[in-house]
Amino acid sequence: MRLRARVFTRDLFQFGIGKNRDLELQEVTFVLTLSDGSNSSDIYNSVAQQLGTFVESAVINQEIEIER
Repeated sequence: MRLRARVFTRDLFQFGIGKNRDLELQEVTFVLTLSDGSNSSDIYNSVAQQLGTFVESAVINQEIEIER
């Protein structure tokens, strides 16, 4: 499996930056979901087990409250 990602920035002109390549290193977080489309997919557990310690799993908050 190969995963490629690209970070797109907005409003660079506000910071006096003309091009993306002029940015300093950026910290980013990506969320990857593995599924075969079925309701009982076990592909995530299978891949996580095969990758072992290379997998960093975290759940921040699954329930987000929105005030109106």
